[in-house]
Amino acid sequence: MPAKPPGETGAGKPGAKPCPICGKPASGATLPFCSPRCRDVDLNRWLKGSYVIPGKDGEEDAEDQVARMLEDAGLEKVRVVPLVPDARAKGPGLFVATGEKAKKESQ
Repeated sequence: MPAKPPGETGAGKPGAKPCPICGKPASGATLPFCSPRCRDVDLNRWLKGSYVIPGKDGEEDAEDQVARMLEDAGLEKVRVVPLVPDARAKGPGLFVATGEKAKKESQ
């Protein structure tokens, strides 16, 4: 079977997928979208955070992960405290983690 020439997608064929943004037939140059505009709308939605890929259930958050790592390293009395974010701040939340070195018992 010969390859399809550029720009031919078979959008008019039964089972061809429509543009996920507007529903029009997809175009070869901008697959799976129908136009550069719909492609840009989709990209903008990803960049704004409108689309979210959900995490796994039961996944540890960063504070729990750090606390577990410090405990695994032998520290005791591990404490993780989130810092209050500035209202203008962007990016991940920050926290402070502390722990005490385990005391060796005298033999």
